[in-house]
Amino acid sequence: MLIKMEKISEEVSQLLALAASANKLASELENYLNQKNRTLYLYYQENCLVGCIGVDQLAGDQLEITHIATAVSNRGQGIGRSMIDFVLVRHAPTVMFAETDAEALGFYQQTGFESDSLGEKYPGVERFYCSYVPD
Repeated sequence: MLIKMEKISEEVSQLLALAASANKLASELENYLNQKNRTLYLYYQENCLVGCIGVDQLAGDQLEITHIATAVSNRGQGIGRSMIDFVLVRHAPTVMFAETDAEALGFYQQTGFESDSLGEKYPGVERFYCSYVPD
């Protein structure tokens, strides 16, 4: 079950920390609460928080995935794909995109996203632009 985050908790902070840099975690959580165009959805399985997906609704029905995380013990169960499917239905974007690193690139490609290298955006870290256009 996916629900919109309404308040910040330690549990939510720990899960989002898997996808957000430590120095930006608090401000990102505040942005999800205070910016109308940004939403963090929480994925619960048997009353346990196991995933989250953050999105930014942009002009022209574009949707940016700003964060996506699945609890380490729950990876490989299709939770990430389920969260993407949920936001596709909920927001009905004309295009959905994300910027990611090499570690998560395979996930996006397996989910149907096209990818392009952005090069070494940070020293020693190659970044990728991933996009998906729904049918």
